[in-house]
Formats: sequence, C-alpha cells, structure tokens
Amino acid sequence: QGPYGGMRFYKEVLNDGGFSLLDFGTLPLVEVPVAISQFPYDICYRMPLDWAKRGGNVVKRTVNHHGGHFAAYEVPGLLLNDIWSWFGDKEVSGTSVFGH
Repeated sequence: QGPYGGMRFYKEVLNDGGFSLLDFGTLPLVEVPVAISQFPYDICYRMPLDWAKRGGNVVKRTVNHHGGHFAAYEVPGLLLNDIWSWFGDKEVSGTSVFGH
C-alpha cells in the first residue's frame, strides 16, 4: 500500500494537537510495553534509549543497518522480523499473537 500508513500517523498526530510550534507537545505516556525498530536513514536513528523512554514503556529496541523512514516499503523483511520477534515473545510484549 506504499507509504500511506506511515503518513497517516502524522495526520492523526497533527489533528490531535501533538505537534506544537517547536516541540512535539504533550502526548500521554504510553504505559503498555513498546518495541522500537530504528533504521539508519530515518530521523530518529540511534536516538538514545532514555529519550525514547520519555514517550513510552520501551522494553526492546532493534537497531537495523539498512532502511529508512518508510521501512515497511523499503526493507519489509527486516521490519517483519522485528515484529515477529516482538509479538512472538509473550513474556516481553505481554501478548501471544504469534506464539505457538
């Protein structure tokens, strides 16, 4: 489906007031366990983990060596492995979506 899903995020955040002038506003803290995948051609590549934790309960981070902002389009296999790894570990993610 191309980059539509990724772009919709920005539209929704803008509509909810998440972007304000020079910062990202005051979005609520995400308390459920969160995993992040970082890609070298994205703005937040190598963001310090303590910065990422300011927005949510980040319990897993994967730093990839290929891909960019539209990873689902550019390197879908890498992103898919991260998603399977996250949801497949029901201890860490708190789910059993892909568990056996």
